[in-house]
Amino acid sequence: MQLRVAVVGKSKIIVGDVSNRVYRGDYFVCPIFFDEPDYVFKLVRLYPHVIIICLNDENLEELVDYNDLLQYNKIDEAAIIVISHPDKYERFKNDTLLNISEFVPRPLRIEALFNALDKIKDSISVADEKVFKEKIKDLQTVVERQKFEAYKQQRALAAAASEIKREKVITPKEGLQAPDPTKETKTVLVVDTDTMVLSALKDFLSGRYSVVCVPNGPLAMKYLEKYKPDIIILDYTINLYGRALPKNKREIDDIPKIVLCASTDKAVIKQVLMGMKPRGFIKKPIDKFGVLSKLEEIFGSEK
Repeated sequence: MQLRVAVVGKSKIIVGDVSNRVYRGDYFVCPIFFDEPDYVFKLVRLYPHVIIICLNDENLEELVDYNDLLQYNKIDEAAIIVISHPDKYERFKNDTLLNISEFVPRPLRIEALFNALDKIKDSISVADEKVFKEKIKDLQTVVERQKFEAYKQQRALAAAASEIKREKVITPKEGLQAPDPTKETKTVLVVDTDTMVLSALKDFLSGRYSVVCVPNGPLAMKYLEKYKPDIIILDYTINLYGRALPKNKREIDDIPKIVLCASTDKAVIKQVLMGMKPRGFIKKPIDKFGVLSKLEEIFGSEK
């Protein structure tokens, strides 16, 4: 049985780090940022067996905010693990209304976290798992079911992330692959620090395009110094230019770009659109057909 695990917190760095570590085990992991307006809806879609709360440097008032997780009406059916410094955990435990199952101290030892997860996994019987599956089928609306199925499909694609080196994702030890001049297919350069996003886009686009994936801005620049892709798809947090010379910057400006953004903040989105001047904008989680249609639209306008 594969546990469904939601990793929740206010620090995107910590939530991302813990999610990546847990993902290495046999768990179905979803990072959820507590300050996002749709975090309850994400919990409903995931219907997790376990919720991992990652505390950082929150003050007493902010610690109490985590009681808002009670808005998720199935919270009593999930085991709760808290990752925190011991002194902060004591304050959190005294003030919270949540039922905490396990505590894992910081600095985080991954073995301690896996032990806590395994303990919870052992406590869930086969009968309980069948109940979970039945309740997932009974989500509130047809739209929610459809969204949940799409979400599951995207996470299933991410299961290949452990084999991502074989999927032509560039790492510092690997060479940068040149576009094949004998092929008429367009070359798409994808830049994102999330290997799951790279894996999903690689899978979405490989049938129609030549896809090169890189996990950061410096490697993207290394590629762009030698080759010119037909389009760049990149996360809005990536600094693509780095120390590029003015000539290189002008050449990069000439390449069409599609920006990926997980933020729902309109001010952030507006700033991204003004700063990068992209030809397309796609919100995460990524929809396969949305990406394909955006590429066809851009390439079609260039004919």
